[in-house]
Order: sequence, then C-alpha cells, then structure tokens
Amino acid sequence: VLPLPDGLDFAQGAALGVTYLPAWRMLFTRARLMPWETVLIFGIGGGVSLAALQLARMAGATILVTSRSDVKLAQATAVGADILVHGEYDLPLISMTCGVLAHQRDKRGAGVVALDCGANIGIYSIEWARLMEGWGSVIAFEPQERIYYALCGNLALNNLFNVRAFNAAI
Repeated sequence: VLPLPDGLDFAQGAALGVTYLPAWRMLFTRARLMPWETVLIFGIGGGVSLAALQLARMAGATILVTSRSDVKLAQATAVGADILVHGEYDLPLISMTCGVLAHQRDKRGAGVVALDCGANIGIYSIEWARLMEGWGSVIAFEPQERIYYALCGNLALNNLFNVRAFNAAI
C-alpha cells in the first residue's frame, strides 16, 4: 500500500495501478528496456499505451507510436513520442512497421521492443516477432479473451518465443 499522491482522488489513485503496472511490467520486467533501445507502441491512445510511452520516455528510450487517430497522435506528441505514424490495418503498414523496426536495429543494435496495444493484434505481433527473432521482442495486450487465446495458439504454432502476450484490458 502506498500513500495517495497529492492532487488525486481515490478513483484516480486506484487507476494508476491499472495502467502503469502493466506498462511497467511490459517494459522493464519482460522486455528489460534500456535507455539506448527503441520502443514501438502500436495503437497509442489507451491507458496502458500512454503509460508505456511515459515510462519509456523517462527511461530514455526512442519511442515510435502509431494510431489511426490524429487526436491520439497529437496527444502522444505532447507526452513525448519521437516518431509518429498514422496508420490502419493493411499489408503496406505491416511492411512499413517492419522496415522501421529493422532500421532501428541497424541504427541502434539489438534490443528493439515493440508493444502491440491496438486492434488487429495478431498479425502485427506475429510478423514483428518473425522479423525480430534473435534481436528484438514483442509484447502484446489483448482485452478480448477469445482473440487472446487465438493469438497465443498462433504464436505457439509459429514457434515465436520472443513474444509475450497478455489478456488484459487496455
């Protein structure tokens, strides 16, 4: 139990654990994020993804974010995102994000972390994990239980051991 920070009511204080604890666990417990690494947050705008952006910024990482919403991209800029990509689910976007991840590896070395917090979680997580085998990792949040189990099944079938999937609301 921690004291409630000044300026927060009980509901706001209770909500900190809902967003920041999963983001902390993704970035620092699972991915072991270091200051020189790059984080791709796919689907910026939800509570966990914005908390991850803030935590990655405080850690000194380079942060790339995607969203279909200009409002959410503007919000991510205000919080400290380095590179913004406006996108929707399509194969050219998958290719583009894989190119960005590979560019970051070439620029900064191994240790790229991709956070999949958006819609169409399965295809992005799988394609990124295939690309980053041996030099990067993917952490995926899926709030819908059936999709989560389908994603886990696909990851196991494809032997993608550099992905951590969580069944949790964003």
